Amino acid sequence: MKWPLMNAAEVHQFGMEAILDHIQKKEAVIVEAVNDEVGRDPQIVGKRWGKPAFIFVHTALYPDKGALTDQDFMRLLAWATKHSATAFFAGVGLACRNYPDKSEITDETCWSLPIKNGGFAVAYEGLLVMTTSDKVRVVR
Repeated sequence: MKWPLMNAAEVHQFGMEAILDHIQKKEAVIVEAVNDEVGRDPQIVGKRWGKPAFIFVHTALYPDKGALTDQDFMRLLAWATKHSATAFFAGVGLACRNYPDKSEITDETCWSLPIKNGGFAVAYEGLLVMTTSDKVRVVR
């Protein structure tokens, strides 16, 4: 391939950058700190709904989307709870749709390539509140 590829850390950073503006403007998050180092949690610390918020971001390449294992979910939720923060998850999916020269990638099998300076489609459905059923109550 003639185009250089992003490494895992660069893909993670790209996914975070892709949603950062959105969560501030559309999801009312006041961002206080951003940590884009792979493996360091949380990635974003701030306030949402007037309360401390820990946002965990995972990015994956087409056809996948960032996800959490059950073990990671429980570990991250416990970490946020310990710090009196609401835990949120942001799953990001990236599909490379254009080469750096702006030509379209027509072969769907190449959409999963993390091509540096390529044009990407971003799949992101918004922040998900992380909780367990014992912490939910029904209000009638």
